[in-house]
Amino acid sequence: MQVRRAATYILIDKMLEQYRRVRRDPDVRAFLATFAWNAGLTPITAPEIDLEAMERSVRRQLNRLGLNAVCAFDIDVFSRPFDGEQTRYLHFHVHALCWTRDPKFQPRNSAEKLCSSRAFPNRIGVPSVTFRSRAESAAQFAGFQRALPNQDQTAASMAMLAQYILKDTCVSKNRYRGRDGRMRTRPEAGRFTPTVALRFAEIYSQISPYDAVFAVGPEASMITAAYGARLRRWERRNREHGEQCDEHRLMAAWARYFDLHPELEFAPSSIHQRRHTLAASSTC
Repeated sequence: MQVRRAATYILIDKMLEQYRRVRRDPDVRAFLATFAWNAGLTPITAPEIDLEAMERSVRRQLNRLGLNAVCAFDIDVFSRPFDGEQTRYLHFHVHALCWTRDPKFQPRNSAEKLCSSRAFPNRIGVPSVTFRSRAESAAQFAGFQRALPNQDQTAASMAMLAQYILKDTCVSKNRYRGRDGRMRTRPEAGRFTPTVALRFAEIYSQISPYDAVFAVGPEASMITAAYGARLRRWERRNREHGEQCDEHRLMAAWARYFDLHPELEFAPSSIHQRRHTLAASSTC
């Protein structure tokens, strides 16, 4: 938790440093994007997920749109099984803070085209891709009763994105049908049980703060490079306060735990990542 909290603060700092360089540029528009599709759905009892393939899909589409983006993986759990099924599902998805200088970029049309494409199929029923303006993304925070298009909310959007790495507040998502007939989700804290928390702990022990974040575009890559360098310096300074993590021992410990508690009906997670930094450099 200590390293995740440090990672959160460092990412906010680095994003704000970049933002200060471009905030006076009237041509820059920023959006908070979400990519949530079938590739991220996996049973909570035995999660199998390919984060490398998910990152590749998001990266391909953001590059095609000409956007810079700092992206972070997030995980939700659905409150109840889908119709006709017995097991609750986890849902890995990607949030991205995007920006562009292209006056022709149309976020709503782009999202609709991606939702209807084969790139992001979605059985959940909610849109698989959304782009929200920085004012819209801040409207959900306490103190904001409505979107404020004339007030710059990019800093709040950045803080929201960085919070996904820390994951200090976890809730389950309840699917429901709105009055307009469309499916929506809303938080349901009571369904985030200790058993679900245990699964989240096992998953986050495999996904390091380095692996949870990736960049698209040259400006965004500057942010993540500075983020990674500063986080590694923080780790070196604080390493004497923790033990070195051994990936294989850690995974074996989780497997033994699940074997000792068959009542959980949990199998170890299988997570494929593009960069697997846990074995190379981390502190427990």
